[in-house]
Amino acid sequence: MIKARQAIKIEEARDRLLQFDKPLDQIDIPVDDSIGFVVAEDQYAPVSIPSFRRSLYDGYAIRKEDDGPFPKEFTVVGNVPCGFVFPGELGEREAVRIMTGAKVPDSAGKIIMLEQTETTENPQKVRILDTHETDNINPIGSDFRKEDKILSKGEKINSGTISLFKAFGMETISVYRKPKAAVLSTGSELLSAGEALQDGKIYDSNKPLLEQLLREHGSEVTYSGQLADEKESIEKELTQLAEEVDLIVTTGGVSVGDFDFMADIVLDNTFLFNKIQMRPGSPTSAAMLGDTLLMALSGNPGACYIGFQLFIRSYISQLLKTTDTMIETKAVLEKDYLKQSSFDRILRGQYRFDANGQLYVTPVGSDQSSSLGNLHQTTCLINIPGHSNGHKRGDTVQIWLL
Repeated sequence: MIKARQAIKIEEARDRLLQFDKPLDQIDIPVDDSIGFVVAEDQYAPVSIPSFRRSLYDGYAIRKEDDGPFPKEFTVVGNVPCGFVFPGELGEREAVRIMTGAKVPDSAGKIIMLEQTETTENPQKVRILDTHETDNINPIGSDFRKEDKILSKGEKINSGTISLFKAFGMETISVYRKPKAAVLSTGSELLSAGEALQDGKIYDSNKPLLEQLLREHGSEVTYSGQLADEKESIEKELTQLAEEVDLIVTTGGVSVGDFDFMADIVLDNTFLFNKIQMRPGSPTSAAMLGDTLLMALSGNPGACYIGFQLFIRSYISQLLKTTDTMIETKAVLEKDYLKQSSFDRILRGQYRFDANGQLYVTPVGSDQSSSLGNLHQTTCLINIPGHSNGHKRGDTVQIWLL
C-alpha cells in the first residue's frame, strides 16, 4: 500500500504521457468501412472533379457566338440528361436541352436557364428571352484538379470523407490501425448489468463508460473485464494484456485503501505519476508496461470521466498521429463557484455563445467525484485554479471544449 505521493500539475502529467509513443501499423481497408479511422498517407486526386464541363442549371446549351441579342428563336437539336452526351456540333442558332449536372457539348459556350426561355408553337423551336452574366458552366477541375491533395495524413475519416473518396471512385484507403485497448474494473463490490442487485454492491458503470469513450475517440476495445482485489492476480493479468494491446485503462484501486493495489503496481513499472493537482481524480496514476500505457483512473465516475478526457484522449490522438479535437480556451463564468481547494477543481459544465460570439460557461450538476448524473450533460470542463477562493460570475476561466 502506497502512503506518500508527489502531486504534479495537469500540464506536467500530460507532458509525461506524451513523451511515449508506439508506432501503429498501416493497413488498407475498404473505404466503406473506414469511418473513424485516421488516414496514414496524404491522399491525391486520381482524376479531376468534375472531369467534364458540367451544366449548373436546367436549360439550353448554345454557342458563345449566339449569346444575344435576345429575344430570338433557336432550333432544338438534342436533349442531354445526366449521364449522356451530345455527340454532334452546334450550328448557328441551334440549342441543346440540358439537365443540371449533365456534360456540356464541346461546341457550347453558354447555358441559358430554363426560366429565361419559353416554348413556341413549333416543338422543335425554343425562344430564348434573355442571357446571363456568367456562362453557367462548371469547368473541368473546378472542385479538384488531378493530383491535388484532397486529404492530409493524420486526418480522421468521417461521412464527408467517405463521400469524397467515393466521388473519385476509390475503393480502398491506407489508414492507421486503431489502437487496441483493454478496460478493467477493480473491486469485488461491482456487479454487471443483468445480475440481481445485492446488498452492499453496485452496478459497474465505469467500465461501459470507458469502453464507449475509447471507441468514440478512435480505439478498438479488444478486452473488457473485472479484476479482483488481489495484487498478484492483477499483476499477472496486466502483464499478459500488455503483450496484446496498446493501452490498458483501469478504474478503481488507485487510492490508499488496503485493497487498492493499482497504486503499488504503477510504482513497480516505468512510473509516470501517481497523483495530480486536481480534484476530482487526484489519485489518477500512469506507468508504462513495456511500450503499453497503463492508465489507472479513479473508481468514482466523475473522476474517471475527467481523467479520460484530460489524459487518455490526447494519448490516443498521439498514437494515431492526429489532432485531439478537445479545445482549450477561455470563457466567462455565468454562475458563482466559491469553494476553496488546494488543487485545481475540474468542474463539469456546459458552454454557449451569445449573439456577439462571446463564450459563456456554466457548471452543470454536482462537482462530487462520485456523481455520474451530469456526465451525459457535460459539453466542457471548467478549471477553477487551486489555492484560490473560486471564481465569481463574470470572471474569465480556463475551459476545455469536449
